[in-house]
Amino acid sequence: MKLEDYTPENMELFIKKLIDLGDRHAKDEIKIINHIAKEIGVAALYENLAEEAIELAHAALKTARALRNENPTPITTNEADNHVLEELQDVYLLVLWLYGDFKYDIKTMGEKQARAIRRICEKNTDSSEGKPSK
Repeated sequence: MKLEDYTPENMELFIKKLIDLGDRHAKDEIKIINHIAKEIGVAALYENLAEEAIELAHAALKTARALRNENPTPITTNEADNHVLEELQDVYLLVLWLYGDFKYDIKTMGEKQARAIRRICEKNTDSSEGKPSK
């Protein structure tokens, strides 16, 4: 089946094709991504990314609620965590569609991790000296 053959009427085949691809570097997948962008537009992909990022934020908040159990939620911590992973996959898929094989900058990531560690150390130092945490 060619890419042009995928229509709303046979969307199940289209979805199966996406799942069967697996390898995100496959030529067919690049064609599918281009087809999606052409059909709905790049602006719509960015809107979809924003919506999925919001859903990821909500899932993360729900997981925090489940972990703390201060503000009970009807779902278990495991269910909440699985929802975070599902939303992460949605966000990642849209990042792939928009940016291709996204490679993060190792230097920037290292700087961000160092900053996080520094903040934790500063907080621990402040609290051990009796100073209020920032």
